Amino acid sequence: MQTSEAFGTDTELRRELGLSTAIAVVIGTVVGSGIFVAPSLVLGRVGSPAIALLVWVVSGMCALFGILCYAELSAMMPRAGGPFVYLRMAFPPWVAFLFGWTSFFVLQPSALALISDVLVSHAAHLMGAPEGFTPWTRRGLQASVIVFLAAANYRGVRVGGFIQLLFTVLKVGGLAAIIFAGLALGDAEHTITLPRASGLGAAVAFGAAMIAAMQAHYGFENATFVAEEIRDPRRSLPIALVAGMASVIILYLLVNLALFSALPYSELAASESPTALAMERTLGAFGGTLLAAIVVLSTFGSLNGAMLASPRLFYAMGKAGLFFRFTTRVHSVFKTPHLSIVALTVVSLLYVAGLGTWERVTEAVSVAFAAFLSLAVLALFVLRRKYPDAERPYRVTGYPYTPLLYLAIMVAYTVTIVASSYRTTLIGVAISAAGLVFYPLFRRTVTETD
Repeated sequence: MQTSEAFGTDTELRRELGLSTAIAVVIGTVVGSGIFVAPSLVLGRVGSPAIALLVWVVSGMCALFGILCYAELSAMMPRAGGPFVYLRMAFPPWVAFLFGWTSFFVLQPSALALISDVLVSHAAHLMGAPEGFTPWTRRGLQASVIVFLAAANYRGVRVGGFIQLLFTVLKVGGLAAIIFAGLALGDAEHTITLPRASGLGAAVAFGAAMIAAMQAHYGFENATFVAEEIRDPRRSLPIALVAGMASVIILYLLVNLALFSALPYSELAASESPTALAMERTLGAFGGTLLAAIVVLSTFGSLNGAMLASPRLFYAMGKAGLFFRFTTRVHSVFKTPHLSIVALTVVSLLYVAGLGTWERVTEAVSVAFAAFLSLAVLALFVLRRKYPDAERPYRVTGYPYTPLLYLAIMVAYTVTIVASSYRTTLIGVAISAAGLVFYPLFRRTVTETD
């Protein structure tokens, strides 16, 4: 990728996504299944509703600080692939390659498999099978959903964008129903005091709670993956990123308040499915069915967001000469990176077939992925020095303190994860670093055939 291309706006793709769809990509990919289980984890670790809300506020503000940095980077370089491009322009090419390698072979396909499993599990409740489907029936349904969304996105970014906008609206409506049920109908008595840590133990507990809350904020980078298909990206992307994440922060806080109203603190902290319990407590059996429908809508939107955004990362890698050449192919009619969509689908189906054997690998690599996203924020400092005259329609509010605060929180977050599961972290680092072995092969294969 030439420097002029990185900062330009010319593209062979179609710019058919408007501002509302870009916002929907942010909300739709961030709000997945995490918010339906994380509130109990957070409360259980800190033992106080007030501190639990503080955890969500700090996590949300951290994500917002990161969003502000991505807003400057994406407006300056509105190219497909988002963080890959920022890493590619700021650091040696192998850094960006490792980010893409980790995404293609582990994180993106495993995320599709995991989210589709959550979708099918809740669909079973709606279809009169509360005990769930047989393993192969479940996998067949997962594969069907993934292939359907792949086919829809194959046929054009407008199709994928419409699905994303529709299901994000439905998802927000579902969360609004949870919030209403909890705040308006909840009348739980909070008579039991939860155990709380003090001193150093309180700091450790806060950090452990941050892990659960931060994971519920992942995905905001997906909007930058489709930068080459957003109309007026230099203006729209910063607005979409900030508006989308601000909406997520408000929704998360309201969901937590609704759960505090609907359930006694002790029950909430001990529940593995706090939103389901709250809906059943406030709306009876209908509440459980409604919650299952909300989760299905939410996860379907998240799946579509991943299928819409992720192939653009692999397309960008190919265009930069750092991945398979076929990933650069654009469909002559639909103007989508169709072979990248097919490749992601195939790898995702392999993960679906191996369901139950890869969850720890995914957890391990997620730490490395968070590190790459932090490196992209660090790239902001490098690029300001390296390309001081580049057009920057938006500059980070509060620079340099905003990105520094984000990086400081992410370092603390990473240290907490490493301290709690260093073996898993080492596995993730090893998987990402393994890409260095294949880096010369991928780069040579592409450049020799171009």
